[in-house]
Parts: sequence; C-alpha cells; structure tokens
Amino acid sequence: MLRLPESPGEAFRLAVGRMAGSPFPHREGPVCIAREGIPIHVPDVSRPDAIDFRRSRLVGWRFLVYRGDVLVGAVVVREEGGHLRTAGIEVERPGGAGWATALDAAIPIAGEGEEAYELRMLEVPWLHAAFAWLSGPRSVFVSRGTAEPLDEEGFREALRRLGTGLPC
Repeated sequence: MLRLPESPGEAFRLAVGRMAGSPFPHREGPVCIAREGIPIHVPDVSRPDAIDFRRSRLVGWRFLVYRGDVLVGAVVVREEGGHLRTAGIEVERPGGAGWATALDAAIPIAGEGEEAYELRMLEVPWLHAAFAWLSGPRSVFVSRGTAEPLDEEGFREALRRLGTGLPC
C-alpha cells in the first residue's frame, strides 16, 4: 500500500505560481501539476560512523508535472529557515532515465503485500544524486538512472561503490 503525505497548501500554491510564470507549460500543450508533492528528505550524517536514513530530514517537496499521463517535469519547493521558496523547475528528459523510470519501478513494489510504504525522494547532496524512496518496514530505493530497486543494504553498498567518503 502506497501513501503520500499531504504537502502544505502554501507549497502547492508556490509550485502552481512558479508554473504560471514559466514558458514550460506552453511549449507542447497544456500541463497539470499534481496536488500532493513528494516529500524530499536528506539523510542524517550527524554520526561519523554511519548514514541514518530513518532520521532523515524533510527539506521540501517535488510537485510532479504531467502532460496527459506523461511525466514531463517537476516544480521543486524548498523549506529554508522556516520559510518555503520555489527552487526551480526540472524538465524530464524524453526517453531518458529520469523520475518516470524510477517511479514506474518503485510504485508497483508498494502495491505488493500488506505493508504500508510512504513515497519519498532521498537526496544525497555530496553525490548530487536523488533516489525514489519507499520508506516502510523494509525500505526500498530506486535510482532514476538504473530503475533497479535496492533494499537498504544494497543501497548502502551502492553508495559505497559511488565513493561517498562516508562509511555506510
């Protein structure tokens, strides 16, 4: 079962306002923006011996933008210093490895069995990378580059291979 937490109304209003002021929606036809944003988290690295995903910090929301049923981009809203601000618009690369690929791989996993998962995005700032994260009893991570679902142990190993410089 997949759960998407409610994002603040102000964050959605900022995302809609950002889209209204952008030429992006008008290029190839009308678009719509998803009402609920995907929460963006960063992992806790306060302990030098491990990255703690369970104590991640919420830093914003990613509002998906669709043209029909095709994901074409997102508006990112960040929380900084207790205030929300738009951080920009990201355009999905047609036919490339992107969020559509990662979400297509992650969402069916949440539908298997009775376990409840919350859809999140996990940013790993020191790698300039982000992953779809099904947070639940057994977390699952999906890279937008490979669309290969990884459990927590596999994800930590992937981070080690990428050379995080931190023990995982």
